[in-house]
This record gives sequence, structure tokens and C-alpha cells, in this order.
Amino acid sequence: MRIAVYHNQDFGGALRVMEEYVRRLSKNHEVDLFQIELDSRPEDIYGIKPPRGSDFDLSSLVKKIRRFPDPRTRFPRSGSNRLKLLLRILDLPGLERAQRAMAAEIDSGGYDVVYVQPCRLTQTPLILRHLRTPTVFYCPEPNRLVFERRLTALAEGRDPGLRLALRRMLLYPIERMDVRNTQAATKVICNSLFTAKQIRICYGREPELHYPGVDSAIFRDLGLLRERRVVFVSALGPNKDQLTAVRAIATIPQEKRPRLILAYNRCSDSYRSLLVTEARRLSVDLELREGLDDAAVVDLYNRSRLAMFTPVWEPFGLIPLEAMACGTPLVGVAEGGLLETVEHEKTGLLVPRDPDQIGKAVASLLDPDSRWQEMSLAGIEAVDQKWKWDITAARLEGLLLEAASSQH
Repeated sequence: MRIAVYHNQDFGGALRVMEEYVRRLSKNHEVDLFQIELDSRPEDIYGIKPPRGSDFDLSSLVKKIRRFPDPRTRFPRSGSNRLKLLLRILDLPGLERAQRAMAAEIDSGGYDVVYVQPCRLTQTPLILRHLRTPTVFYCPEPNRLVFERRLTALAEGRDPGLRLALRRMLLYPIERMDVRNTQAATKVICNSLFTAKQIRICYGREPELHYPGVDSAIFRDLGLLRERRVVFVSALGPNKDQLTAVRAIATIPQEKRPRLILAYNRCSDSYRSLLVTEARRLSVDLELREGLDDAAVVDLYNRSRLAMFTPVWEPFGLIPLEAMACGTPLVGVAEGGLLETVEHEKTGLLVPRDPDQIGKAVASLLDPDSRWQEMSLAGIEAVDQKWKWDITAARLEGLLLEAASSQH
């Protein structure tokens, strides 16, 4: 097949997913990459700045990379949250024109299918509505900016209320475009049952479940001496909720309290300051490590007793699987995609988002008489049997073939 791949991601799990798929698809198919090169002026909606650089280099994996310039407005990006929302809406016409031009180039290029990654700006790329070539859209989650507060209210059985109704009115241009884009895709695939349910609610589409994987040649148990410490690998921001992790460690008696290491490649400066202040107030031994590559993360997992992961409604999360592949049991929150990747009481412990309960779970696995060894081995075995990139890439290849054949 001739496959066009669309993306504009510079960091995060979605970029890793694309890199792993492209690496494997390019062995048997001709793959070209189409991307809009976004500059790093604006922070994302959670105030998380892009990293200084990316470890991913796709140039050796694809036949051609077609780069399009950043089409957004040149307005200043500082100001209130409401102003930033207005600026996003003002960006839409320029994005529409750029992605229409990109779609025309792909359609005239003789491609069999287009694999479409999520968009940093609109979540569901506008290009989907303009492509005539069959598409497979990987949707890791609905647009958080538009849908998260409503989905949270629905999950908690609350009435969204007047404020959310007014917010929805303000965001309507983005929501309308986001829904139309998703409905235009030939196939929609997602990363978890949790995400599939949200896609049905938000977009009225029935997605196909397609779990990501782990590269166990990189993420593996190195047999190193493990220290009495807990590691949390993720971007620093309110949606990852490292604050709960800090407060959970603080519930463990001082004489048994482990060091907490937060490893990240991007962060909100204000949130990082809040974490440092809270750790100091609660006498938590907090260490921050920024800019680690895969090898350094693997080493960190292998030298740590436990991993923690407490994000808010994480749609899937590669972090728990990468920790498990390194033989590091994980303590996480019992919500979102973690319920599908971590087997409670077998490969880790999942508890409610409560510092006391999380702290108790962490302390139980720090105990020398705990089932740590059993969970460590179970995690490695689970990844080996179910969560391999080669397996999931082969499934994606089949989905791309199905989409391509739908045109004939």
C-alpha cells in the first residue's frame, strides 16, 4: 500500500504511537508523512509547555516528509483563558485553508489510505472533512477543551449547570467542527474501552478498539538493585495530578516515607512550583528530573521500587505498561484506561483518588514481606503476552487495508 500519515504532534503518547506504527508499517509499505509544523509559542490548554526537543526522528522511516508552515494567526498568545479560547476560534479559518490544501495534495498523490493522528489544536484534524482518500483516524480521546467538563459531570451524575451551558456556547464553533471532522473519517480507532464510550457520547461514532503497545526491547527488567523510592513519569500539569501523589506520600509515616521522583519532559512552571512548595510543606523528599530519554527512564524504573500514576481520567496511558515491562509494580487511580492496563492485585494496585488510600497502597508494596516480587513478574508477563507493538501494528495494517478496500 501507499500510505499517507498526517500529524502535527511534537511530544507525548500520541507521537510515540505514530512513531511505533510508522516504524513497522514502513517495512512492507510505502509511507509518506504530511505535517503542519507548529511553532512553540502557545502553551496547551493545561498550561503545559512543549519540550525543548523531541527524541523522535521519522526521516529514516518514511519515503518523503511534506511540511506545511504554521497557518495560525499572529496575535499575542498571552491573556486570560477566555481570550485564549477566542484566539483558538480565530485560528480556525487559517487551519481550514492549510488542511484543505494538504488534503488536495494527498488526494492527487495516488495514496491508498491516510492514517490520521490527533491534532494538537483541534484534537480531530480538519483534514478529515477534505480528504477523498479513505482515512483511519486514531482518536486517543475526545477534545478535552470542549467535552471534559461535561463528561465529568455525566460520570458523576451531576447536572452540567448554567456555567457549562455558557461555556458550550462559547466553544460551539470548535465543537461543531470537531464533531464533523470525526464523523467524516472512514474508520475511527481508539485506545481503550473507556475512550470508546466517550467517543460514542461526543461524536456519535462507533470506534474500533485498538490498544497501543510497549517496545519490550527497550522497556525491560535490567536486574538492577532497587532503591526505596517511587517514580512518577509524566508531563507535569493539573490533568496529571502529581499533587495527589505528593500528598499520598506524605501520609506514610516519616521514618518509612520513600523518596518521590517526578520525571518529565514538559511542564507547567506554576504547577511545578506548587508541587515543590507542597512537598516542602509536607516534608516529602521530592526530586525532579527533566528531559530524560528512554534509556534514562528505563534505568529509573529499574532502580525504583514502585511507580505511581494518578492522572485525571487518563484515556489509556502508556506509562503503566512501560513500568510493568520493567518489572516495576504500579499504584494508580481506579479510573479511565488504567482499569484496562493494570490488573488490580496482580500487576499493581488501583485505588480511589484519595491520598490516604493511595499512600496506604504504596506503603503496602514497600513492605519487604509484600507481594512485590509476584507483581513484578506478573507485570512483565502481561506485557509480553498482550501489549506488544508488533501485535498491535499488525492489527492496524489490517484496518488500513479494510479502509483502503472500501473505496473500490
